[in-house]
Amino acid sequence: LCLRGVLIRVENDRYVQFRHHLLFDYVASRLLLDPDGIVSGRLRFPKPEAKGLMLAPALGFLLQELWAQEANRGRYWTAVEEIVGDSQGDPVLRSAAGRLSAELPEVAADTLTLAGHAGAGNVQAVTALGHVIAALAVRLEDDPKVQLAPWVALAGALAGSVERISSVLRFLVHLLLNTTKPSQVSMEVGKAARALLRDAFEREEFGGRAASLIPFVVATFETDPLGSRALLNVIFDAPRLAAHGWEDVPALCREIKKLAEAAPDFAAQVYTKTYAGS
Repeated sequence: LCLRGVLIRVENDRYVQFRHHLLFDYVASRLLLDPDGIVSGRLRFPKPEAKGLMLAPALGFLLQELWAQEANRGRYWTAVEEIVGDSQGDPVLRSAAGRLSAELPEVAADTLTLAGHAGAGNVQAVTALGHVIAALAVRLEDDPKVQLAPWVALAGALAGSVERISSVLRFLVHLLLNTTKPSQVSMEVGKAARALLRDAFEREEFGGRAASLIPFVVATFETDPLGSRALLNVIFDAPRLAAHGWEDVPALCREIKKLAEAAPDFAAQVYTKTYAGS
């Protein structure tokens, strides 16, 4: 029990005691928190009540119980969406739920329910998704051994709903390509990268400059050479070039070394089109 952190030794090993009021936290999770109430949204934790500091450890017990109940983690993600997606909810509990959600997933299937809810346009799920990815970013800085399969799968699953979650997906792809070691250059991440750039080309007026997404497509070029090439060629279409060439072309050319390694013939065409356009 001491090795597991349940008990701690005190007074030169004369006594042992429970760590951090563990018994209280467990009892609170059983008596004060109703899992069905949380999953259904009936039980809320308004910010003015300020119960977060007292109940956060207990909430951790309850959420881990929900996590273990179903293989698809359905009730777990619904509970997290209700807690984190409540903009008027206790910030400590929202933070605790988001942080735990970045720690529990271990296999690809663990995040697919969240992807489905967010992709369907569930506002609370989209909010929760943003908090979870932010917590993942912190965890990646602290723990180099994070299981990445669930987050790679999440990126691929969200690619089909990019118009609803473009900013969150962009951050996730950035983490997978630029923060993880090794870089997660996979079919799923490539699919997400191309979906983001395609969406930016189609909806430039709504923000999200394509220039910041071009490096993602170059980095994942080999996951779909034909699709990536066709997408990057849009940069040189006359209307696009006239409106955004000043930012798109330099963004592509800064990645020319990677592009040349993946597709030397296409890199040569980029040189030709760039100098022809100058």
